[in-house]
Amino acid sequence: MSLYALGLGSNLGERIQTLVHAVIELDQVSQTEVQSVSSLYETEPVGLLPQPNYINGAVLILSDLQPEELLREIQAIEIRFGRIRTRRRWGPRTLDIDILLIESMSIHTKRLTVPHPQLFFRRFALLPLAELVPDWVIPGSGTTVTTALADCPESGIIQCVLTQHQFLQRVREVQ
Repeated sequence: MSLYALGLGSNLGERIQTLVHAVIELDQVSQTEVQSVSSLYETEPVGLLPQPNYINGAVLILSDLQPEELLREIQAIEIRFGRIRTRRRWGPRTLDIDILLIESMSIHTKRLTVPHPQLFFRRFALLPLAELVPDWVIPGSGTTVTTALADCPESGIIQCVLTQHQFLQRVREVQ
């Protein structure tokens, strides 16, 4: 089994409920088990397109699936939540799940790049990730998640909307 760190985000609809249900669906993926969740943060959107604020968090999962198999499962979950993929980057979305890290793996394929190529510039991804795996060394960089967070130039975090405990409690209430 491999340990995966995933980023979660939503800025359309019932954002928190969407992320709660996304965690439940991730836990139901074959050969996959959710290990922990981060706090959830309200964040400003990235890019020039006017859009609502995001709710962002992270989740750790253990999975026997290969990275591209897990990516297919993740994309199927996004579609079930109404995600429509367009060529336009950084637009609004009901659900966004990104594979941020996979243990000490680096992957560069046509469909998947891990560590996530924008990770060092995304405080909204690094802050929740640092709650879960602060000392995880980001492959290819020699830098821990905590150090990457401290060095991240971007702001954009507005407020914590649910603590780890509250987020996990909501997931358990729905399960």
